[in-house]
Amino acid sequence: MSSTRNPARPRPGHVDRLARPDSPSLVDKAPVSRFEQRRRAGRRRRGLKAALVALAVVALVGAVGAAVWAVYFSTMFAVTRVVVVGTHRLSAAQVEQAAHVPMGRPLMRLDTGPIRRNVAGIVQLSSVVVTTQWPHTVQITVVERTPAAVIALAGGGYDLVDREGVVLGTVTGQPPALALLAMDPASTPPAALQAAASVAASLTPRLAAKVRSITALTANSVELNMTNGSTVRWGDATEGAIKAEVLAALMRHPARVYDVSAPYAPITARG
Repeated sequence: MSSTRNPARPRPGHVDRLARPDSPSLVDKAPVSRFEQRRRAGRRRRGLKAALVALAVVALVGAVGAAVWAVYFSTMFAVTRVVVVGTHRLSAAQVEQAAHVPMGRPLMRLDTGPIRRNVAGIVQLSSVVVTTQWPHTVQITVVERTPAAVIALAGGGYDLVDREGVVLGTVTGQPPALALLAMDPASTPPAALQAAASVAASLTPRLAAKVRSITALTANSVELNMTNGSTVRWGDATEGAIKAEVLAALMRHPARVYDVSAPYAPITARG
């Protein structure tokens, strides 16, 4: 007699180990693996980004260092050219020779102060400005003193002087446009000489043509000796334009002395 064995039925309370809900399955393991892959990929990306940033910083520091070296220490931006602007009576070569510009020095390390002082030592100049122009040029801009009068020399010839009484040079003849200062620089107070030269510089060409000579014992007592024999008491060197205008009006009437030292209260004298 044969009998068929029935499959064993699970006993009440028995849970099959393979069917436990808390047992990890192959399906459950896949999401965990993908999360780990994403986390590892994120770490690689962050590491790559940090490496790129570090490389960029190194490149930037290197570029800055190269630029500093090129500007401050190499001859790439060195002085190779000097330009002189503003000369008329002087030559550009005279100014450049006096300047002593250190050729070949990097432009960024050039001190323009000594250059300016060197050029300012030229007596014929009233002002000096030194600038740099990239990549290789030093420009020296000067303003020359302008002759305002002449002083006769004992041995012949004339000294040219500007409005401050600075001697600019010597000429053999008196230029017709310049007034004569009938004064001895050796015995005349410097302030008086400067005042007379300043008055000479303020005269209009028409008035200057009527002046034979200018004298002064002090800075406040400048006098003009006119070609017609009259004398103009000019006073100090201030208000030159007003004094010239007042004098032009007064000279329409003959007089021996014209006093415009107080231009708003002028005086004339016939005797």
